[in-house]
Amino acid sequence: MIPFEESALARQLTGLHLPRWEELPALDLYMDQLVSYINSAYYPAADPTELPLTRSMVNNYVKQKIIPAPTNKRYQRQHLALLILIYALKKVFSLPECVDLIRLAVPGGVLHPRDYDQGCDALEWALRRAFGSGEADPSAPPVLARAAQTWAEKLYLQKYMEYARSQEIKHS
Repeated sequence: MIPFEESALARQLTGLHLPRWEELPALDLYMDQLVSYINSAYYPAADPTELPLTRSMVNNYVKQKIIPAPTNKRYQRQHLALLILIYALKKVFSLPECVDLIRLAVPGGVLHPRDYDQGCDALEWALRRAFGSGEADPSAPPVLARAAQTWAEKLYLQKYMEYARSQEIKHS
């Protein structure tokens, strides 16, 4: 049996690339496009037992003022960036905790491109560290780096169990 850390699934997760600010669509997106974009960004890390991001989740985030309201039913880079960070963090933290973590990491409440990119760096670094293939220290604020590591460790355990179950089925 191939060790999990050498499996295709582990390699896929350590290679996860979240889109940086400049890679986010320059054109505004409608709701269905937004939901599809966020879900596809996290495809390898998706949990088959949980719902992906949905339209109603996004609507609730707007109602709760977690993300700004869209302009003319269109979502901009700021929305995408916030949702990409929230999507990962809400796997291990409550929604209010996610908002607090982002606010602690981003004084002033406006997510700037550099802050977003550093958050993506922290999430990817945490995955590489959790799956055993990286030691570089992220430049993200320490609170966001720790939150990212918590997400990656939980994801590692979930995917390890998924991998172990699939190997048991093959050997049955």
